[in-house]
Amino acid sequence: MTTTRVHAPSTHKVRRRALGGKPARGHERQRTGRPVRRGNPQTIVAGKDDPTLTSVGGLGAFGVFLQRIGFVPQLHTHFARLKSHKNVVYGMPNQIRMLIDAELSGCHRVFGLEALAGDALFTYLAGGELPCLDTVYRDLERFDADALVALERLMFERGLADVTVGMFKRVHLDIDTTVLPLFGEQEGARKGHNSRYHGRPSYHPIVARLAESSTVVGAKLRYGDTGFGAEQAADVIEYVSRVRRAVGKKCQVYVRIDGAADCVDIMSAIDDGGDYFVTKADMTKDLIGAIAAQNR
Repeated sequence: MTTTRVHAPSTHKVRRRALGGKPARGHERQRTGRPVRRGNPQTIVAGKDDPTLTSVGGLGAFGVFLQRIGFVPQLHTHFARLKSHKNVVYGMPNQIRMLIDAELSGCHRVFGLEALAGDALFTYLAGGELPCLDTVYRDLERFDADALVALERLMFERGLADVTVGMFKRVHLDIDTTVLPLFGEQEGARKGHNSRYHGRPSYHPIVARLAESSTVVGAKLRYGDTGFGAEQAADVIEYVSRVRRAVGKKCQVYVRIDGAADCVDIMSAIDDGGDYFVTKADMTKDLIGAIAAQNR
């Protein structure tokens, strides 16, 4: 009696096929020396609505826009080194572009790529096929400290690219922290203040946004149990300095922060730079007395 071993397809292949997507062929491409090349968005022509083709038709125009502003070469300059071996199939700049497209499509987690693998336009722009999820996770782990700094710098430089000296007489920089609840064992996930999911591990990032241009000009991912106080004064001043360099010396910069910024170190640092701050102070008896003693 003979037996035959049946090899079951991997879970992601079954799931992807069920959603109408093509399985990843990274190993095959590596053996034959055929790296993935992203599709050219300039070749896309808009036609009649056809839900069987795509649900993210705006990605074509978005891709053309990124080409026009020179964003793609910047990705190669900063991140190609993270995957530099000669047999690379899914280059790091392409992976970043794919994740940007995914975010724009409403996919905020890597797992969502399984559904997007069935979208004809998304797949075309990604190079004809999407890598398996394990490959994407491994590529995200390649980001070292220098790459993270470069990514944040690229973000704020693009965010301030259209802001010029003399454009505004007054601008408002909103700095805030937010809680990102996590439902796994992600690196840096810690229990901290979480008003919605009590006791749930989370991240506690800082985000700085220039209101007049509606762009993020600073961001920092932090552990979930990290507070906001004197330790963040250097970050706040860095965000203010970025805006100041863009708008010029004559423009008034107002920094708006919630009650977490009721901190002498932060307020003094902003004031020392000649800028203004708006925050919700803790109305202690001493502060109320000091306000009452003012003549104006």
